[in-house]
Amino acid sequence: MRKNNDGKRYYKSRVVIIEDEYSKENLFVISLKDITDEEKKKEQLRELYKKEQQLNRLKTTFLQNMSHEIRTPFTAIMGYSDIMVECIEDKDYDTVIEITDSLKSVLNRVMNLFENILEVSEIETGEVNLEFVSMNCNQILEAVTTKKLPDATIKNVEVELDLEDKDYLCRIDWIKFERVIFNLVDNAIKYTDRGKIKISSKTTADYVTITISDTGLGINETIINRLLEPFVQEEPDGHLRNYEGAGLGLTIAFEYTKLMNGEMNIKSSKNIGTEIFLNFPLEQN
Repeated sequence: MRKNNDGKRYYKSRVVIIEDEYSKENLFVISLKDITDEEKKKEQLRELYKKEQQLNRLKTTFLQNMSHEIRTPFTAIMGYSDIMVECIEDKDYDTVIEITDSLKSVLNRVMNLFENILEVSEIETGEVNLEFVSMNCNQILEAVTTKKLPDATIKNVEVELDLEDKDYLCRIDWIKFERVIFNLVDNAIKYTDRGKIKISSKTTADYVTITISDTGLGINETIINRLLEPFVQEEPDGHLRNYEGAGLGLTIAFEYTKLMNGEMNIKSSKNIGTEIFLNFPLEQN
């Protein structure tokens, strides 16, 4: 089989050698058969097989993660419900109020899980709707930091905000960009047990670079790219994991960044920390 120079046609060749008894020379008969269509079909089948393997792997991982992520909060809800019944019988309403707050937290976790699954589904099917606006990204960075600061305070983790002084504009989807920053800051807080988290923005002539860094657990450099895929986590699946989550937050942030014409780069070292860089084009006057 030979592929010609223009890279578009495939041929199957056959060479027959015929010996001439009179001239004592060999005659070479070469035949070529165009098999381009056959090769294209084979390539399509190979691609379909790869996609099928990937889908099977994703389905398996999805079921494993969902089994754990759904069972855990609903087990907690059942436990809280039993305690509430006992407290009501004993007229211990103060405890009922405390448990109600805990129930809200568990239900928020379940709702966040379902929202993440829906977002990933929209991304995979190409059904994400973007509504671009021109705005200064610092507004969203400040808003998300304010919202997540209580979670960092509970863990005694310092949060530093260092934003670009100059006014600038980027064309982004406000809701999607806020989701990106929220997921990345949430991950930074989740995997940082001591030290600090820094959120910064810096402009160049053409881009604004947003950096979210932490002094947390860090990521094994060899699997960073794999963590951008849905449902992939560094920790073992199931009950052996130390941190909750379905492995969707980083995927959503990465995909939304691409859809808004941005770039995401991750630099991380195990037990040292992680830096995530987001680059978005600036609007030029």
